[in-house]
Amino acid sequence: MAFGDWVEMADRFPAIAYALNEEELNRFYEYLRKAGMLEKKEEAVAAYRTRRGFSVGEPSRKKVRLTMEGFKRCEELLAKPEQDSKTCFVAMWFGSEMDEIYEKAIMPAIQECGFEAYRVDRVQHNNDIIDEIIAGIKNSRFVIADMTGYRGGVYYEAGFATALDKQVILTCRKDWFDNGRGKYRRVHFDVNHFPFITWKDGELERLKGELINRIGATINGAKWSVRQ
Repeated sequence: MAFGDWVEMADRFPAIAYALNEEELNRFYEYLRKAGMLEKKEEAVAAYRTRRGFSVGEPSRKKVRLTMEGFKRCEELLAKPEQDSKTCFVAMWFGSEMDEIYEKAIMPAIQECGFEAYRVDRVQHNNDIIDEIIAGIKNSRFVIADMTGYRGGVYYEAGFATALDKQVILTCRKDWFDNGRGKYRRVHFDVNHFPFITWKDGELERLKGELINRIGATINGAKWSVRQ
């Protein structure tokens, strides 16, 4: 379907426009028509005869199409508000052994590039945790996902962000990336070919610098200078 095509009005399905009933849906159509965003027309439908000789016909078909003003308004509404977001959603294992890497490398790198780090376990809220995660990812400019610990939630959050066409920067502690630990295997083969930033304990400054370089090179609006 292209711009300018006529579309049959779905009077029988008012929920398509969050209308209470057909009457309210038609009021919506009329409002948009008067606002210059919609054109409306009716097409007569020819009657036909049944086997018993009765003349039967459907009601006239109502059709609508967007005007240029309506099209522009749709484009405005579909624009991604998170493009101006200053938030980076951080998905990672919340174990205490990861606190230092977050506080001294990941969070400072995000801040030095002009963004704010959002880690769901460090935000006060009264929502269901899943709702908070979904909203946090949707409202973020980009995501940093650390795969250390083989946490299913981190894979889910990175995948969800990817489906929303967000940039996802992947990091992982090198031992977990290469070998895993005990019953937990290393980073899954479906993602291990992506350009991970791997790190080791005690390499906080190196990780921070690499994150700054990656954010600056791939995220629009980042403030940065190349780190060696």
